[in-house]
Amino acid sequence: MRKAFPGARFSLYFWDSYRNMPADSWEKVQFFDRAWSFDPKDVEQDTRLAYRPLFFVEAFTKLPDVDRDIDVLFLGTMHGDRFRVLQRISRALPIGIHVAKFLYFPAFWLFAVHAARNPSLLWADKCDFIYKAKSRSEVVALVARSRIVVDIERPVQCGYTMRTLETLGAERKLITTNAEVVNSDFFVPGNIAIIDRNSPRIPAEFFTTVYQPVPPKILYRYSLEGWLDEVLPTS
Repeated sequence: MRKAFPGARFSLYFWDSYRNMPADSWEKVQFFDRAWSFDPKDVEQDTRLAYRPLFFVEAFTKLPDVDRDIDVLFLGTMHGDRFRVLQRISRALPIGIHVAKFLYFPAFWLFAVHAARNPSLLWADKCDFIYKAKSRSEVVALVARSRIVVDIERPVQCGYTMRTLETLGAERKLITTNAEVVNSDFFVPGNIAIIDRNSPRIPAEFFTTVYQPVPPKILYRYSLEGWLDEVLPTS
């Protein structure tokens, strides 16, 4: 590739952490002129990497004007301890809070695998599980109806998930298990509740206070355009 395009600039972006990728992923960095990771721990340990979070797309900044009939929304692939964490969060919520959960299994047989490990799945509301991934337009529509979105990151990662940044673009409140968010430039205590995945506690006022807008300059940084400006600049 370098022989064919001697004037090209080769850039690498890791949207996952070393701890969740093939063991030899770090060896790829040497072949690129610049490399970024969304995971601050990887950047700290591998000085060849620059830190660059993910992004949200424009659709989340142009939500349809609909009633917010969902108080708390979770939408994500079923893996790890997500179901257990959601159970704990549900028990920690004030009475009367409407929660909508969409736990995605890529195949029905995976439900049986998870149920064998966690029999409580058998007694869960079957409406909480889906076997066909939601389209982007469906996700946008659900976020538009929601007041608060839940983010449960994989324990092997500490970078901000796409859901975290989509929530930022949509100007919705966030409940997250990712303690790293407190170090972000978009962190506002009234907008983001950071919880312990094993023992979640959410202040009652979090559900009654209004969302505090984030400065446009910060929002731009986490937009797709801001990501492209940094990772693939034109000059």
